[in-house]
Amino acid sequence: MRRFLSASASLIVVALAGCSSAPVPDEQTELPTTASIAEALRAAELRGLDWEADVLRDGTITAGEYEDAYDRYMQCLAERGYVDGVPKYLDPVNGIQWKSLQPYGGTEDLEVMERTMQVECVDPLQLVEVPYLHVTPQRMEGRLLARFRECLDANGLEHAGTEVNYDEFTTGLTDEEFAYGPHFDCLAESVHEVHPDAIGAGVARR
Repeated sequence: MRRFLSASASLIVVALAGCSSAPVPDEQTELPTTASIAEALRAAELRGLDWEADVLRDGTITAGEYEDAYDRYMQCLAERGYVDGVPKYLDPVNGIQWKSLQPYGGTEDLEVMERTMQVECVDPLQLVEVPYLHVTPQRMEGRLLARFRECLDANGLEHAGTEVNYDEFTTGLTDEEFAYGPHFDCLAESVHEVHPDAIGAGVARR
């Protein structure tokens, strides 16, 4: 179950849960989106993605390695003329995922652009990003967390005061309540107040 506070065609989002059992594709096809470091390593080695394979080979992904992977992804887009000097930011809701504004340019052939971006830029990032996000604890950005708690209190929504991520605040809620109920409304309101420039912030149950 995933819900976004704002929608943007330029925001690239990856799935956080579920391991792929599909065969590893060749270099002309899309790589599997997998939360398994071992599967990601196998895919990287078969594709000849040496940098990504080196990151994955020890079975762990550090915050610095993930940030480096994201920087490489943005550089990949820039080299192909799709972005230019775009700032990145950490998603304030989960506190761990790098995102950016991405005003795409370059070729006017959208099919070519999407295929090139996916194979050359997005696939290598996802091999590092998806496993990292799957195992790294989420923690809402401090100012947002404080404002979210205030909104919950103002609306009579109970919480213990020790929760640090959206999942903890919504334990016991149905998927419908998780994504469309008053808790989410408070989250959306809080994000727009505290981080009005964030073009996207997502919630997903893991």
